[in-house]
Amino acid sequence: MDPIIIAILVMLFLMSSVILLSLHVLKEGHVMVIERFGVFYKIIKQPGIHFFIPMFERAIEIVNVQVQTRQLVFTALETQMSEEIKIDYTFQITDARNFVYASIDSLKTFENVFKATWIKERNLDSETLDQISEIAESMGIHLIEVSVQ
Repeated sequence: MDPIIIAILVMLFLMSSVILLSLHVLKEGHVMVIERFGVFYKIIKQPGIHFFIPMFERAIEIVNVQVQTRQLVFTALETQMSEEIKIDYTFQITDARNFVYASIDSLKTFENVFKATWIKERNLDSETLDQISEIAESMGIHLIEVSVQ
């Protein structure tokens, strides 16, 4: 095969690869946090296919902003016995920017704070729940309901 044709095919392949890598699909109920030149640029909320300028813009994280329920299970050790604690909580991510930039894994960090507060306080009275909610809000998470089993 002619070297010019091979060069053209290689260039077409590289260009199509760059274009395909620059397309991102956003599902309904999710938002996408975008950085330009490594700095927060914007949040995309509209579902669909979005194009980013290669090497200048990138999607940092796609965040589910629908109401979600999780169960936090851990063992609280006491003097001679241990008990398994199950806490169900319903939440919604209300501030995607804070959620992405508050911690590498904001949900895991929040759950660790939740566990530590539970172990320290040993109950979920309104004051403790207010403390936990305040920490969650600072991470972009809105607590809707919390129940201990």
